[in-house]
Amino acid sequence: MPNELRFGVSLKEIRRVIKIGGRALFQEPLSANPILRMFRILTPYARTKDEKPLTPQDLDMIEGDWQAYNTYYGLISAPVAVTSVFLRPFDNNFLLRLADWVEGRVNRILWVRPFNQYVLLNLVRE
Repeated sequence: MPNELRFGVSLKEIRRVIKIGGRALFQEPLSANPILRMFRILTPYARTKDEKPLTPQDLDMIEGDWQAYNTYYGLISAPVAVTSVFLRPFDNNFLLRLADWVEGRVNRILWVRPFNQYVLLNLVRE
């Protein structure tokens, strides 16, 4: 069964078992970031065959069936976090706080969201 079909079946099953007003939380990778896309090409054995990052079309499908309160992250904060390892032991340093703040502002632009590293899907069944 193709991944797209499995994805749709999974969404329907999750919706079936969640009661009205119930919530489902998932953290999922996103497919549109070009750097992460290259990383996935260079590391094909780092994932199982049926794993796939969510596409903008997948997000549209999800948001069509659920009330979605999604949080996108990793566009700015992930690269800054990598460089901040040199600032140890200050894991909650100024650069990370600034990156989180900037990322929150940038992610208000809808077309930017799919380029993040991850999405926290916060889904409520209506």
